[in-house]
Amino acid sequence: MQPIIRPNKVLEVGCMFGDLLAVLDEFSISASGIELDEFATITACNEGREVLAGNFEILLRENFDTEADTIVLVHCLEHFSDPQNVLSTLFRKYPNVVYILIVVPNFDSQLRRVLGRYWGSFQIGTHYHHFTPNSLNALLTSTGWSVKAQKFAGPDSIFFGATFINFLMRFNVRVDLNKPQQFFSFPMKILGFILSKLKKFGNEEIWCIARRPINPTAQHR
Repeated sequence: MQPIIRPNKVLEVGCMFGDLLAVLDEFSISASGIELDEFATITACNEGREVLAGNFEILLRENFDTEADTIVLVHCLEHFSDPQNVLSTLFRKYPNVVYILIVVPNFDSQLRRVLGRYWGSFQIGTHYHHFTPNSLNALLTSTGWSVKAQKFAGPDSIFFGATFINFLMRFNVRVDLNKPQQFFSFPMKILGFILSKLKKFGNEEIWCIARRPINPTAQHR
């Protein structure tokens, strides 16, 4: 992120246990988060992170206040019921927000073509939208934002775990998603370590940085 932008205050939506917040703190960047899961929120706060429990879409409707100049949406946009409204609201009501960093699964990925219905990002009930590089760019442009940079990254262990779960469900094997430790234990940690070294390969994820246009007359919905 830093080679392209210089954030002063970052708000991470869906920050989980606050790992990215800790990294940003090492760079002396003020960072806070919003997390839907109560347990993750409590854990992050106990670690000294500034994290608010809540649904970001609802908070925006309630005129949530933030001084952040950079919003981080890592694997969030596909979970929103109305991502267009989220991006439009950020553009219209939060003029202090200059940059948005977005990470979403890539529907045009090679793995999606190979895995078909078993693709790990097909998560019924939690992933409401899927994006290609072109559709993501079109969404950002239609809501006022300008795409500054876009790249791709390979999959992580969670993706392969979700793919495995999709495969099991094909054979009517019911998976209790409230007990993920059964599927993301030691083998997944090993796989995650290996994949972290190969993250720069592949196109499973779209990484995008959008900027508020310098031209104040930019058209948007």
